[in-house]
Amino acid sequence: MDPSCSTMGEKSVRFLGQEEAQAIDQELFSEYKFSVDQLMELAGLSCATAIAK
Repeated sequence: MDPSCSTMGEKSVRFLGQEEAQAIDQELFSEYKFSVDQLMELAGLSCATAIAK
């Protein structure tokens, strides 16, 4: 099994590597014009939603 993958029941979770995460950040900032504040708000909402479930 790929060490960056994990299974939770039948669902598979894959973790991002540093290079892939940086590429996604760059795309969000440049192509989609997100600000750091907007991305931090989305990250907080994601965490709160995961905890609530």
